[in-house]
Amino acid sequence: MKLIATLLCLLFAFSAFAEDKISGYISGGVIVINSDDKLIPDGEAKDVHFDTLSKIGAMITGEVNYKPDGHTRFHFGVPMQELSPKFELGVAREFDNKTKADFSIVLNPMEKTWQNPYIDRRHETDAESYGLELKLRRIAGTGFFTEMSVTKHNVSNDKAEDVYSSLGRNGYDSELKAGYAFPLKERMFADIFGKYVVGDRDGDAESFKSYGTGIKITAFTKDKNLLVFLLALDRVEFNSDNPYFNDTREETSYGAMALYRLNDAFGFKDKFISFSGGYGAREANIEFFDAESFFAGIGAGLNF
Repeated sequence: MKLIATLLCLLFAFSAFAEDKISGYISGGVIVINSDDKLIPDGEAKDVHFDTLSKIGAMITGEVNYKPDGHTRFHFGVPMQELSPKFELGVAREFDNKTKADFSIVLNPMEKTWQNPYIDRRHETDAESYGLELKLRRIAGTGFFTEMSVTKHNVSNDKAEDVYSSLGRNGYDSELKAGYAFPLKERMFADIFGKYVVGDRDGDAESFKSYGTGIKITAFTKDKNLLVFLLALDRVEFNSDNPYFNDTREETSYGAMALYRLNDAFGFKDKFISFSGGYGAREANIEFFDAESFFAGIGAGLNF
């Protein structure tokens, strides 16, 4: 976090010398989460079978863009995401054939997980993920797009692996997403996509293959307010038996999320208010992994 704050200060200082080339936004707010997911840490747990999480937390997002010319953009920050926020540092460019490419370093250094989620008395531990991501949109001027990423996951003090080596959670995830974007009507667009993920973890019972699909709808009002709606469905198949249950884990996850951004809120130029909400569920062949989660958030910010 100190590194991110330092970089932000340097770029804001640089913007004084390149005011016409710097843009971005910053937003802060609160988020409310209610979940019965046994894999989500909530401090110290005393009963593995009856976990519920109700939490109110801070939500901070923002992004700084620097455009040295009309085709290239350097960016960094924690942009508004479809899923969990993560820090990105990258460069984007539009080529002569209209293809838009974005290559980024992605990291999340502040995750939390259980040392061992399968025992009655559990304790939190730190986790982190980092990797590389390449996004291509409007490929050769068409509506086709693709996203490719490789992510390294590290779990500190993995007690589950200490008990059974097949439950080791450190390793790599490789993801390929592809789809097509098209207009529905004026100021409304849809992205339909499919994705394939391979999880190569230290433990075979934590390694997996995943298939997914979804649709994202983006709409702008006449006042340039933004509405985003996302539906997603994923199927995950793990490689071998989980030794705590003597069965190979299989699960189906689905979710929905909506985001509304009111620009120039209440007549204040370059200020905005955002509202978000979502629902997710996971159904598994092993009841322990079943989960249901809700969240809602509200935030305010400014464009610059």
